[in-house]
Amino acid sequence: MSAKLGRLSVYSLFLAIFVCALAAPAGAAETLDYIVAGDLRFITDDNMARWNLDIDGGKLIWVEGKNSQTQQTIYYYNLLSGKKLLVTKTQYSDVDPALSGNYVLWGERSSYQSPSQINGYFMITRQKGTIDPYPANQGSPDYAGGYAVWLDSRYGGFINIMMKDTKTGKSYLFHQSGTSDKLSPTISGGYV
Repeated sequence: MSAKLGRLSVYSLFLAIFVCALAAPAGAAETLDYIVAGDLRFITDDNMARWNLDIDGGKLIWVEGKNSQTQQTIYYYNLLSGKKLLVTKTQYSDVDPALSGNYVLWGERSSYQSPSQINGYFMITRQKGTIDPYPANQGSPDYAGGYAVWLDSRYGGFINIMMKDTKTGKSYLFHQSGTSDKLSPTISGGYV
């Protein structure tokens, strides 16, 4: 399951693997005491801005800005092997990566005037491709169980949720809306 952690803006990406027990002292309900045990590991140690972290098991993915927010790179990190892998890099924007198993999805704008498209990368074969080539703005993807979901503007506004069955290759409108209350669709265990 992909645990979408939303937008993060941090200067030093780190992961704390821990078990946390909370104990509230008597008479001080607003005070919490944290007892933490585990391994704290710094994955990066420079001052580069990082955001849009996603985690699945022992795997991490995030967006990194180079010199500005416009030149962005998506990195994958395996906690077990300690290996960092460049997934994609563009002059314009790579946003909202989603990680599930060996699949990575993200929104990518390949040129200044092009719409953002959902791209995917399969870690085992190292193959990259467009999830749905329709020329509409697409973003906020998620992936689970052979299905990708994302926000899409092809039916008016950036307010509709599309779904693709990656086994059959068929994409279809999952939910059409006249309001802008759809933000980041998530899929897990047959639920969107």
